[in-house]
Amino acid sequence: TDAWTPYQVIPGSEAFQPTEILIEMDKRGNIIVVWGNDSGVIASSVKLSGRPWSTTTVLSTEGSYCVEPLISLDSAGNATLIWMNQTQGIEACYLKARKSDWSPPQTLSLN
Repeated sequence: TDAWTPYQVIPGSEAFQPTEILIEMDKRGNIIVVWGNDSGVIASSVKLSGRPWSTTTVLSTEGSYCVEPLISLDSAGNATLIWMNQTQGIEACYLKARKSDWSPPQTLSLN
């Protein structure tokens, strides 16, 4: 049957107090959650279909203030995440389909 699953806390997310939350899901049921918080941290967790949530991964550079995360998911399930780092400029990272490890962030444009 199609029914809601019980409420789940994403491992490691409790400390972040998210303010900007983005959710993407592909046709296979893989879910990506990305969030920002008032401290300027961008973090993510991935739930591959049939598996538990991954532990929260901080994606932004430590000590930087990052805002406005945007995520895009293509038809193959690959994800691209982009955000504004107030000191470095625009940063991005990617996640290959059916994987739970993001690439290291890359600076796309400098402030």
